[in-house]
Amino acid sequence: MRQLTEAANAFYNMSLAHEITVDSEFRIEKYDPPEDSLEHTVKETMHRAFWDMLRSSLEADPPDYQPTLNLLSEIKQSLNGLVLPNQKTLQKLVDSSLDLDAAKATLEQTGHLNLEAYAIQVINMMHQFCAPSDYALCSNGDEAPSHQAQELT
Repeated sequence: MRQLTEAANAFYNMSLAHEITVDSEFRIEKYDPPEDSLEHTVKETMHRAFWDMLRSSLEADPPDYQPTLNLLSEIKQSLNGLVLPNQKTLQKLVDSSLDLDAAKATLEQTGHLNLEAYAIQVINMMHQFCAPSDYALCSNGDEAPSHQAQELT
């Protein structure tokens, strides 16, 4: 009986994967809590607090780059999570593009980081991970990654 249940689940999963692959209209809608809900208020407050904290650490004299390094580490971890185990070249690209040891060494030598360069690398990698059918959703019009990075930094 257990094998029959597993086979039925496997068949269902395969048919669902097939439907997702074939149906160009298939979308998973992002959940946004209602604007008057506590969930929305907490989410917006935490989002604003995170970016305010990051901004204040970079505007300090001297700038504190540790929160930025932590963010780069999380981004690198997220991008590596998108790479399949057999995609060694892509994994090396992520690791070399977001080399945190090199960033720390640069920070120790010069006292600053070129955040725009890292933002451009992240944007370029995100474009590479984007499916061709979703490229319009991944890009911001015809803007170059350097322009997008300037908006972020």
